[in-house]
Amino acid sequence: MLNQEALSMEGARVVVGNDLRPVVYSVQGDHIDYVVASQAQWSVRRTLQVGNELTLDQAIPLIENLAR
Repeated sequence: MLNQEALSMEGARVVVGNDLRPVVYSVQGDHIDYVVASQAQWSVRRTLQVGNELTLDQAIPLIENLAR
């Protein structure tokens, strides 16, 4: 079960890769919050900052690739 403190599911996107371990992420303005499933549980909420060095268009594929 996804802990509410870890990441709100409202407006979140879910990507499931070939190994069936999903990544859930949510764009929050200048950063992306995401969690990754392991065999038994979800990771803690992680944050990827976007800006001049890393655009949103570059950041989303990086996070989605975690599910593959």
